[in-house]
Amino acid sequence: YIESIQPTEALAQIEEAKRMLQDNYKQLMPLMPATLQGLTEKNEALHLRQFAYLQRKIENDALARHDGQLKKYAYVANEILPNDGLQERVYNPYQYIATRGTDWIRELCERQLQTSYKHYVVYL
Repeated sequence: YIESIQPTEALAQIEEAKRMLQDNYKQLMPLMPATLQGLTEKNEALHLRQFAYLQRKIENDALARHDGQLKKYAYVANEILPNDGLQERVYNPYQYIATRGTDWIRELCERQLQTSYKHYVVYL
């Protein structure tokens, strides 16, 4: 999901600009006096760090704009795999009965589900 909300066009433009900058510096380096080679390399590194900074800011902006949706995904992920691992749990059914009614129990019992040691999602 995170990849789908990233502004890929802007990020692609930055990648293209980085590639062009690196190509230009490759052409420039042989033309520079030996005394300025180190400065030229340092300047190129500075530009590349600035592009990386801009990319991070663009990605963080996209994440901030979709923060609500990402929190919902994180909530579901934590419910399915708490602390990123399987855990034995005993759920209190009353919280689900209060919010969803009792039809989901009947629907769940009617399903032909196989028992396994892995989690899976049942859509009702």
